[in-house]
Parts: sequence; C-alpha cells; structure tokens
Amino acid sequence: MMSLNPSGERAGVSLLEVVAALMIAATVAVMSITYLRKPGITANQRSCDLTRKVLQADTQRYLDTTGALPNAQLLELATPEYTGAVLPKCPITGESYRLGGGGIVECPTHEATRVK
Repeated sequence: MMSLNPSGERAGVSLLEVVAALMIAATVAVMSITYLRKPGITANQRSCDLTRKVLQADTQRYLDTTGALPNAQLLELATPEYTGAVLPKCPITGESYRLGGGGIVECPTHEATRVK
C-alpha cells in the first residue's frame, strides 16, 4: 500500500528516478576511471624512461672507456663498474633493453609510444 504524506502527496521515489540517478553515477564513475588512468600510464612511461636513461649513461661511459659500443643486448654492461651483475629490465614489462641504431638504448615495448 502506498503511503501518503500529510498533504496527500505520494512519498518516496519512482523507479525512473532511481534509474536516472544510477545512470548519472555510472557515467561519473567511468569518466573518473578514464581520467585517473592517464597519470598511471604516464608514471609507468617515466619509470621506463628513467631506467633507459641510466642505461644510456652507462653505455656512454662504456664507449668512453673502451672506445667501442657494447653489443645490442648490452651484455658488456652487466659488470660492477656499470649496472651491476644484472642488467636492468623494463620495470613494466620485464623485457630487456637493447642498443639500437646510433648507440641509443631502446625499450622494445615502449619505443613506439615514447614521446620524442
């Protein structure tokens, strides 16, 4: 039985009002997730870029010391003088960095998406 308030009007909300409120809340939630996801992607990209830049500096030091670039897999840098016993990998995908053309250290995963 529907209850009436003292003025004779119906109390409560209709199903249409509830559905409209849920649609608005869902829209706001989707927009928020999209907005919050972009800084996370940027942070991951920056983490990869920083690791790559450290390897680039080690590559340059290797070139200055030996007069030659390390191989494409950068295996010569896995020494205590440079990166330590283990070469760093992409912090997001775990893939190994490589030495590309012109002595530039590249991430196989993020090179295509990198902002130049």
